[in-house]
Amino acid sequence: MNFGPAIPIGTIRHRQRAVVAGVVRAVEVRDFSGVPALECTLADTTGSILIVFLGRRKVAGAVVGAHLTAEGMVGVHRRTPAIVNPEFTTAEPRAEGGVA
Repeated sequence: MNFGPAIPIGTIRHRQRAVVAGVVRAVEVRDFSGVPALECTLADTTGSILIVFLGRRKVAGAVVGAHLTAEGMVGVHRRTPAIVNPEFTTAEPRAEGGVA
């Protein structure tokens, strides 16, 4: 996938289409109105955002430590800035904690 340049997560605004990139800090499956939702906390040096995959329990490559780039509309999910069902790419984490 060919994304435009990522913007710092700390500068995103509600209802703005954005490309963000960072490291997955947490992954959790939660129930959202009876539907599973995989929530990934994505962080860079400026902040963090939830990347939410509705209807999913697993997403290939979305693991703690992976580098993820996502594009979508910024909204709010559980009172937290979020991008729901984004276009995305991932890179596996290296054994020593970096990104491949």
